Amino acid sequence: MNEMPKRIALCSVDSILMRATADYLLETGTAEHCVVFRQGEHLLRDLERGNTYDGIVLDAMLADMDATEVILRLRGLRLSLRPSVILLVLPERFLRMQRRIPGEVDSFLCKPLNPESLAQRIRMFCTKKRQSPSELLLQQWGVELEPTQVQYFTEAVQLLSQAQKPLALRKELLSVVAENHCVSVSAVDSGLRRIIARLEEENTPGYQCFKQENGLEGTRPTVKKLLEVCSKFSQITEQKEQVYAGR
Repeated sequence: MNEMPKRIALCSVDSILMRATADYLLETGTAEHCVVFRQGEHLLRDLERGNTYDGIVLDAMLADMDATEVILRLRGLRLSLRPSVILLVLPERFLRMQRRIPGEVDSFLCKPLNPESLAQRIRMFCTKKRQSPSELLLQQWGVELEPTQVQYFTEAVQLLSQAQKPLALRKELLSVVAENHCVSVSAVDSGLRRIIARLEEENTPGYQCFKQENGLEGTRPTVKKLLEVCSKFSQITEQKEQVYAGR
């Protein structure tokens, strides 16, 4: 279920205007919390530290870099909440910016900034669901997988991350997934093995980064090892979500 936008980041060289805009968003109930940045680097570092936002209002003019660089770097971050991006541009740069970053921005808004129009855009575009840990990993890997494979993987990771004790791979883990889908354990095992084969074949930058971060560089993970690593990531992500919810 979608929620009202809660946390909005505003990034612009004109921090005075952004603070005034933040006050408007808070007063109108459009947002519950706003943070203003002048530099794109500070925004990116804030996100890397684990701070989350439902939406980012990004001015094409920043104090340290082009907004395009921020958007492209934002794509490579592994975030528990993927924020919507609303880009503020001058009318004469509108079409050029659309061509430079197609599909990377949820909405464009021409300057001079109208706070009421911005509030409407935020309510329209910044109410996305939080992504599950498995969805985050699949997004990072950037590989097209069959729907059934995704379901097997997601359920296996969830079961393993919630288990109170170690589970035998086939008898206690894959068997549960297999029963849920009315298939054999071998079918689930085969589906997970095909995921690994596809990941190794594509070897995307996101998958390479994942292997480096988890000590898998130079190896081909087994089904058991892949699920163990992913379940640990899931546990850590859920803990961060609980901290966020308690703010």
